[in-house]
Amino acid sequence: MMMRWMAIVGLTAAGGAGAQVKVPPPVYIPPPTPQLSQENIRLLTMNAARTGGETAVTPLQVQAADPAFAGKLLLTRNPINPPTIAAQALLPLGAARAMLDGKDRAMPLTIIGRVAPGEPIPTDPKRRAYCNAKEERGNGIRCYVDSDGDGRFDQTRWGETYSDDSPYTIFMVSKAEALATPVAYSVIPPIELPALELIYQGCRVVDRIQYSTRIGVKGDGDVKTFGCPAQAQPLGKAELTGPGRYRVDRVTIDVAYATPEEATTRIVEPIAAGTLLDRIDVGKPVKLLGERKGWPIEQAEMGLRYARPPYRFVGVPQVTASGGAGATIVAGPYRYGYTAKILADALKSTMFSGKKPAFTAGDALYGIPMRNPLAPQLFGEPMMMWCAPKERKPGDWRANCLQQAEVTRGVYDGVFGALWIEQIPAIASNSDPIEIAEGPVDLPQPTVRYAFWKWTPNRLILRAYVSLNGFDMSGWRQVDVPRLKDGSALLALGGGVVRVTPDAAATGWQASVLRPFVADASAQTKPAYLVQMLEDAKVEGQPLTTDMIATLLAKEDNAGGM
Repeated sequence: MMMRWMAIVGLTAAGGAGAQVKVPPPVYIPPPTPQLSQENIRLLTMNAARTGGETAVTPLQVQAADPAFAGKLLLTRNPINPPTIAAQALLPLGAARAMLDGKDRAMPLTIIGRVAPGEPIPTDPKRRAYCNAKEERGNGIRCYVDSDGDGRFDQTRWGETYSDDSPYTIFMVSKAEALATPVAYSVIPPIELPALELIYQGCRVVDRIQYSTRIGVKGDGDVKTFGCPAQAQPLGKAELTGPGRYRVDRVTIDVAYATPEEATTRIVEPIAAGTLLDRIDVGKPVKLLGERKGWPIEQAEMGLRYARPPYRFVGVPQVTASGGAGATIVAGPYRYGYTAKILADALKSTMFSGKKPAFTAGDALYGIPMRNPLAPQLFGEPMMMWCAPKERKPGDWRANCLQQAEVTRGVYDGVFGALWIEQIPAIASNSDPIEIAEGPVDLPQPTVRYAFWKWTPNRLILRAYVSLNGFDMSGWRQVDVPRLKDGSALLALGGGVVRVTPDAAATGWQASVLRPFVADASAQTKPAYLVQMLEDAKVEGQPLTTDMIATLLAKEDNAGGM
């Protein structure tokens, strides 16, 4: 499977020059507790209203459990499509049918706006939409609204999902747009829609049973998953595995070992029939309707959980006042914001050579959140990629990387730029379960430097390098910084902002610190698009000045969100 994982931010770095700097021993900084002030919540809600986005949910009602349900659990292997250990039927609260684009469409009811705990399902037609299957617009799903309740759809909205093309996982809808020609529809019983199930897939992991949640169409069979991130809780016994009774999220199951290779499962305590559920996220605990806070707040809290920069300067970086092509503008040693270690030797599967070692117990890892939870165009929780840098021979560093989860499916071998990784274009090998533990580890502490390359009419072009013990790592990466209207460029990193201006011949540069650096702040640069967005934005009707842009960039970097 070909995958490309993009780091949460930044442009790049790899390679560099300069003497090794003595730094303190590794320090592990625990994840911050998600916490938003009332002012932040007010601003997030106001911004969501300004852009037209609104929280949305397709409520699902749990149906009575099937007494004949029989699941299974594999005991000696974990396929990429783990078997179902528990399942329960679901039904939307409403449905409608209409001829759309020449096709007969049956669509579930989606509620616009947050439904508070205990609140009746809204009857206001402006808050009731019916959402279609995926159309060619990223993860966008077309939703239709009968705003005046006359039996015709007269508005359309785009619904957004985190990962799939299902109208049952919508978390927000865009601003309403008028339909040029209203479309007649009819309300139909939800039973006419494809039969849905809440599905728990199970994995046996060494000494315990794990599971993952998802929503699916009954009869589709087991599907591929990156692993089973949640642990089943044994009831009435000390062992984490073996025959017995287990709590799996909101369901209780009995596990019986039928053969040395396979166990059977049955539901002994299902979710109560009639329970209303919110959106079901793959691998996450099931939420009751009303338990979620609404998408802008969820996104912000998700961002806080991954707010630490993956690469942090040790102290503050150094700035050179002026120079020409190839000269360093900003440089400094850095450490890693997320660290962990491998708990046990692990093997990977190869196509022709069977299983080979992938990691050794004690291997030191650093983590990179591989999607940006704060960027408006990328929703959802990032996938944490953990990488173990190794020096194969003097100066030749490579990394083996693995996906986040207590049960890991993907191992990426020999990744270049082992000491600073921001994307992984690689083929993943399947692996045995790999267990990791976050905490302090002993990792190299290299130096990153941003060197001038050239000016273009619209950009300052930099080359970013990483060095260790005075030797440049192989390769460099290009960093593009947009020029502002006055011709300068703002390089935002380290909790501060450096203003870079061209010399008279535009073959060199001069640098000055607009905002001072902050100790232990991000060693990555801001994405170029963010600098441009800030300049193009307006505050209270007034264009942003260079000084105001620098202030905003520095504040955002201090928060660690980039």
